[in-house]
Amino acid sequence: MKHSWTILCRRGIVEQGSNQLSLIDVVERITLKKTEGLPEETTEPIWEAVAAGDDVLVPFPMQLTSYWTRSNRDEPETAQARLRLVGPTGKILSEFVLDVDLVDYVNRRSNMKAEHFPFAGEGVYRATVHMRPNPTARWRYCTEIFVDVAVDDNSAGTVGERS
Repeated sequence: MKHSWTILCRRGIVEQGSNQLSLIDVVERITLKKTEGLPEETTEPIWEAVAAGDDVLVPFPMQLTSYWTRSNRDEPETAQARLRLVGPTGKILSEFVLDVDLVDYVNRRSNMKAEHFPFAGEGVYRATVHMRPNPTARWRYCTEIFVDVAVDDNSAGTVGERS
């Protein structure tokens, strides 16, 4: 199986008739606004936890979409994909393993959706994608996406707003 591409965005829309995908708001940078976007009673505890070095979940809907294709167009195959979010310190913040089934289709998209971003401090985060042909095989690197995450202490806006 071949990995063609992976993109991090806010959401994807699939057109029903053609099955064409539109990726909305591709994410390259996230600026978390400290002054707005969360209920007042939760704002201080979240930023206190961040200051203490704890990881927190910040409301930020996102979708990691990958496109897979058969190694040989005429031969059905399956594989597993592993998607990881790695924080600025190298700590793995989340990991998902999913089956990619290309038995009935030559190509397929996989979509991993999340409603929150696991924030572990400012810096560069990496979304990594690995693949293996079966559960006992070694993981093979496919790609990684870099996202710069910063906190804006002074600007009004919405938590998770892109800049």
